[in-house]
Amino acid sequence: MDTIVLKIPSSRKVTSPPAYVAKTVIEVLAKSDVADTVATVGLWMAKSLDRTKARIGYRVLSKGEVIVRAAGDGANLTWVVGDVADEGTTTVKVPKGSIIQCFASYEGHTHHVQWRADPNAFQNPRAAVLSLADPQNVFDGFLHPAPNARDRVATDFEEAVAWLIWSLGFSTATFGANPKTKDAYDIVAVCPRGDFMVVECTVGLLKAESKLSKLVARASALRSSLDASNLRQFKVLPVIVSALTREQLQVDVAAADENKVLVVSREGLDELVTERYRFPNADGLFDRAWQSVQDSAVARQSIDGGQF
Repeated sequence: MDTIVLKIPSSRKVTSPPAYVAKTVIEVLAKSDVADTVATVGLWMAKSLDRTKARIGYRVLSKGEVIVRAAGDGANLTWVVGDVADEGTTTVKVPKGSIIQCFASYEGHTHHVQWRADPNAFQNPRAAVLSLADPQNVFDGFLHPAPNARDRVATDFEEAVAWLIWSLGFSTATFGANPKTKDAYDIVAVCPRGDFMVVECTVGLLKAESKLSKLVARASALRSSLDASNLRQFKVLPVIVSALTREQLQVDVAAADENKVLVVSREGLDELVTERYRFPNADGLFDRAWQSVQDSAVARQSIDGGQF
């Protein structure tokens, strides 16, 4: 898009109009939380909406299993009237350490989804270790670097990704932060079943500094080494993780799909951060990631082949 520059005479005073940011008309209440064995869930809703058409749905997860699926109708919530919106809440008894997924819906359509967990109780013991090791929560800052950050930002990002993968139940080894091994892998992760993920980290685009091509070569070398050792039963999945958004990475995604590389964007990282509150299931996560890559590759071949 061309940039248009307007020259305003200095004798004229220009007043900028006020900026407004539109919000959704119904959301999961930000104050929804889990404390010990009580979950408080609710809705934030524009005053003009009909409470009887609103609903807060929820799923309670304990030890990796969904134990409750239920919903609270708007008419049965406890409401607090606000200036521009009202807040409706209900309380639910849950097992200690549970996490709860909330759905704000109106007239049968879901508008907002949020997860809540007790920050002082964990179903995932690895998440508990990470929390104790990082009381200042530097992890979140490492995982979401500022756009213009410098110094150790790339190394910090790589370390945070390794912590996150470990908290999800994988065994991890990091090599990229050490000058003597940085030309091997950034991170290698192994799930309990024995399948491998070769992980490359970048705070920028996927093709920057030939990261994507290096990742493919490194994963291929590991595949060849396993085959030569008669260990063909173990899968090898190349993964590239970026601090940028999916939209910012879109130009490079096609190349990743063609090479069967899993792309984890900023949004994907945020989903995995939520995942770590559950009881770890690295084998299940690997299977989902593997299938996602196969599906993306097939879709890409269909598009390139003119079938769509």
